[in-house]
Amino acid sequence: MASENYMIRDASLTPHDGLDMDTITGTWVNIKEDSVLVERIDIAAAEGDNLRVQIRGTGENGPVDWGAVTAPVYSNGADNQPAGFHASWQLPAADITVATAHNRGVLVFHTYTRFKDDSGRPHYFSKEFFRKEGGAR
Repeated sequence: MASENYMIRDASLTPHDGLDMDTITGTWVNIKEDSVLVERIDIAAAEGDNLRVQIRGTGENGPVDWGAVTAPVYSNGADNQPAGFHASWQLPAADITVATAHNRGVLVFHTYTRFKDDSGRPHYFSKEFFRKEGGAR
């Protein structure tokens, strides 16, 4: 594809040897201790510029394991630091897509939930904040 077909921002990016995953990998805990959606996120580096993301959600009878998925990670374009990722889970009652932003030690977690269980519940969006386990509160 010719460079004239790129957006100006895309044309200014330079190749790199991979993202520095150390700032985003690890266990992240919800800042809000009484969250009704996600309590913990475990993130590990995967092949290429990808992550392995496993969610532990909240449930009426205790934590709910959403399972692990592979998620592409994105830089902010200025350096080789991860700026966020997106991922999707297909759970029995709902399909959930997340989009995140990572900055200054906080993982902002946007969740888009579409119910498929005929419960009549409306689809919804939520926004939660996470810090690395063992990090400052």
